[in-house]
Amino acid sequence: MSTARTRLEKQLEKSLSPLKREHDDDVAVDLLHGFAQQVSKLLNQPSSNGATVGASVTVELGHLVNQGQEYRVVVRASKINLVDILLRAFIPMDGFPVILDMFSAGEASSASEDELVSALVEVSQQTALRERLANIRRALRDPDLQEPGPEVQKATATKTKRASKKSSAA
Repeated sequence: MSTARTRLEKQLEKSLSPLKREHDDDVAVDLLHGFAQQVSKLLNQPSSNGATVGASVTVELGHLVNQGQEYRVVVRASKINLVDILLRAFIPMDGFPVILDMFSAGEASSASEDELVSALVEVSQQTALRERLANIRRALRDPDLQEPGPEVQKATATKTKRASKKSSAA
């Protein structure tokens, strides 16, 4: 190994070592997980006939931007081909202030755990979010909105292949 390579590796080992933090973003991320868990609980309540829904609500890592590390609260429901970002949070390395981007209501800054809790509760009370979650629940229970089964997809794919062969032959 060359001396330049050895020097590079030693310098990278130093520069890539874990950062020492005064505070930690774990608290804010944990609160986002709590929010996601409650939304999931709401979406996955069994219907009157006892059927469960099958939506997942997760906190996903986004981009690192000037405001901090982006985290997204995302609803996924494969039955209806849904991927929906409910909100985004930008969390700096030291944890606060957290910037919540609530789309319909704009951004809110939370300088402490208590303020973040209040902001997340406020988000849950917004009419736009409540209507969105109600619409997702309704769609998940509506068989006409659900993705067709494999046999329907296969038949559609076969028809599409036949149509493309006819158009290319013309």
